[in-house]
Parts: sequence; structure tokens; C-alpha cells
Amino acid sequence: MQARIASYELAFQLQSTAPEALDLVKETEATKEMYGLNDPDRSPLARSAPRPFGRQCSSARRLVERGVRFVQIYHGGGHQQQNWDAHNGVEENLKIHCPEIDKPITALLRDLEQRGLLDETLVVWGGEFGRQALGARQLGGARPQSKGFTYWWRAAV
Repeated sequence: MQARIASYELAFQLQSTAPEALDLVKETEATKEMYGLNDPDRSPLARSAPRPFGRQCSSARRLVERGVRFVQIYHGGGHQQQNWDAHNGVEENLKIHCPEIDKPITALLRDLEQRGLLDETLVVWGGEFGRQALGARQLGGARPQSKGFTYWWRAAV
């Protein structure tokens, strides 16, 4: 019974604090600019500006500030050029998606560091398995390389 009560109390705490934690209206204009929240589309290939991922990254920082111990953000979805799974047109795929994430992820790392939060936060970036150019099935495509996953991390040194 005590465990169930604790679970309900935690759920209430989450429901009552999440709206404020995720409200980016009170962020400074400099912070919004840093995360790309005001950026227009810059590339004719880009399906969106950095705004959607910038919202996720700035929300992640706000959650870390409030003591949330694990935060996951995600970029991608759909199929082919709508996500990072570039079976065909690898170069086009990177031109679409890199501008959507470069500014926000850079802002997140800088923001965590400026606020002293990177000292106690491990940031892990992961992707699906890599692609190898050799033996490409179609022009501009690449075969899956299940032994080549892309990961990097950033933590205080």
C-alpha cells in the first residue's frame, strides 16, 4: 500500500510541475536565439528549422535544472529522408537533418556548461547503425553496417 501511495504522489508531482518546467515563454531572447527557437528555415531541403529539436533541447535543460535524473530527446521519424535512416541519398539526407540539430545540440551543451550543470550531467548521443559506401545498392545509397554504430558523449572532465 505504501508503494502505491508513493507512486500516486510521484505522479501528482509530475503532473503539477511539468507545465512550468516545459513552458519556454519565460526563457530569455538570448536563450531562445541560442537554441534556434526563432530561426526560419535556412535550407530548401530542410523539412523544418531547428525549432522543434531546439524546443526539445531547451526543455531537456530545464528538466535537468529541476533535478530530473534521466531525460531522453529524439529526432527523426517517418521513413527515408524524413529520418536519419539514409538507405538512399545519404548526402541529401545529411543536408536535410544536420541543420535541424546542429544549433540546438550545441546550445544544450553550452547552456549546461554555463549553468554548471555539465559537471553532473552525462550527455550521450546515439544513432542507428552506420552506413558503408562500399557495395552501395543504388547511387547515393549505402548498405547497413551493423558493426558501425555512431555514439558520442560529453561529460565534465
